[in-house]
Amino acid sequence: MYGSRITVIAVLALTLFAAVAHGVATNRWNGGDTAPTVPAVPKQFGNWIGEDIESNIDDPALANITRTYTHKSSGRTIVISLTVGHPGLTAVHTPDYCYRGGGYEMTTAIVRRGADGPSGACAFWTTSFRKSTAAGTEQLRIFWAWSAGDAWAAPDFPRLHFMGKPSLYKLYVVAPGGAEVAAGKDAVLDEFLTSFLAVLDEALFGRPAG
Repeated sequence: MYGSRITVIAVLALTLFAAVAHGVATNRWNGGDTAPTVPAVPKQFGNWIGEDIESNIDDPALANITRTYTHKSSGRTIVISLTVGHPGLTAVHTPDYCYRGGGYEMTTAIVRRGADGPSGACAFWTTSFRKSTAAGTEQLRIFWAWSAGDAWAAPDFPRLHFMGKPSLYKLYVVAPGGAEVAAGKDAVLDEFLTSFLAVLDEALFGRPAG
């Protein structure tokens, strides 16, 4: 009888723990069921002019803007994809899986790269991809990071790192080019990252662009 009672208590405790853990992971306790929206992000800043393009994200639990920014002087284009939603959704599906699933070959190792943000140093994961098409070889350099309101970060385990947050932003920055397109090696790219992060953080989190 005593052993059965202990077993029942243990099962109830385990069930309660699982329910609480699930509630934290799914944001049940902190308003995470609210439909996400992306605040207005400036289409024009500094030397850059933006144009929205169709997003390939079709999930009511996520909100996304996808936009091409063109550099006025050089004509260089950079594409951004900004997604917001439940951390369990936005923390996954990173480019090393998504782009390889689309026929791209990853050509360099994934490494962290720093960038200057309005609240200090930020960190992005980055790697390059290549894809052969009828028109030739397409090369891309992609940066990605997350933020729940603090500086953009590239943690090893983003799903655990941001667990319990009400919502999470994921940012892709996609620049045409190969290994030479990298932070610290490409002045136009560096200008974009610094300028865009400033206006983005002001739009999302109210931090002054300065």
